[in-house]
Amino acid sequence: RSGIFVFSPGERTDAEIRGIFREAGSSFIVQEQIRQHPLIEQINPASVSTIRVLSLLLEDNFFIESAVLRVSSPDKPYVTVHDGGFYIEIREDGRLHPKAFENTGAWVDHGRGCYDDSFAMPSMHSIFDEVRRIHPRIAHFKCIGWDFAVDDHGDPVLIEFNAFPGLDCSQLTCCRPIFGDQTDWILEDFFLHRTWAQNHRQDILI
Repeated sequence: RSGIFVFSPGERTDAEIRGIFREAGSSFIVQEQIRQHPLIEQINPASVSTIRVLSLLLEDNFFIESAVLRVSSPDKPYVTVHDGGFYIEIREDGRLHPKAFENTGAWVDHGRGCYDDSFAMPSMHSIFDEVRRIHPRIAHFKCIGWDFAVDDHGDPVLIEFNAFPGLDCSQLTCCRPIFGDQTDWILEDFFLHRTWAQNHRQDILI
């Protein structure tokens, strides 16, 4: 993907690195490379696969709505389904769904992305515990998409959180209404409470 540079110390000269920073201007992020967990590396050693966890804070109740493994295509050093990657549902007990969902809309049940029920993602309980710990601290965001990796020591590594997460990958990959029993509350909040509040503010402005 344009604008992403991946290199290790010694692979670029100081002048080349300064040139990259100049080209980026004031908007850039520097991230440390990690070595992912050896079990996850078996899926695709070309890049660090990431775990998207979708959490919902509903009044005083907390829910983890879904978890999805995002894997890049074999020749890409970064994760994006737009370049041939795919999604795999992570079930509540950490096992992967045997089929993967590609960005073409196709399901893959052989070759890459095919796993039996014995393959369990490491450290999922630790990731869920971390999301439970952090989300209430930023409770003004009700729905958050968390991106994690798992390093070679089995420790969760938080990459970023998304305050306005896309729901398509989670819902399509998990093949179900993503908010389950909370769907009615979500719709009521969005179409009734929030819409009324917006209209009320507009009336004041008028």
